[in-house]
Amino acid sequence: MLTGENARMCHQCQRNDKKKVVWCKSCNNKRYCGKCIKRWYPNLTEDELAAKCPYCRKNCNCKACLRMIGVEE
Repeated sequence: MLTGENARMCHQCQRNDKKKVVWCKSCNNKRYCGKCIKRWYPNLTEDELAAKCPYCRKNCNCKACLRMIGVEE
């Protein structure tokens, strides 16, 4: 199992078998695979996502984040 900088689990699909993931430089925690970026966030480029991921933008639509809506507020 890969951990730390080598971890490849996508925050959106929760899969770790993707060859390429984009790390968020803002939180330095969340990663998104290319397939999820294209499917769920077509308005964001990989560079924009790397600068600030959908989670940091408070616009993440993964199952876990959608369940958390209202908890932080």
